[in-house]
Amino acid sequence: MAGKFLIVDADPNIRATIAAVARAAAIEPVLAGTLAEARAALAGVSPDLALIADELPDGAGAALVALLAEAHPETESVMLVSGD
Repeated sequence: MAGKFLIVDADPNIRATIAAVARAAAIEPVLAGTLAEARAALAGVSPDLALIADELPDGAGAALVALLAEAHPETESVMLVSGD
């Protein structure tokens, strides 16, 4: 697969759906449901793209965007904002 795609969302159905689309495009999904899971995943991978929910069970997705900007400046980040 070409490239890695970090998908961070508390909803497992959203993660699974986006991961299926990524796999169909030959992109390897890396899944996380919390900030802690995302931080752990980043210890072993440098994603090309990150889709991050704005609200996660253990904090704001913006904190992860800031971490990515510092630790993985080559990663493009997109915030997924809830309409709730």
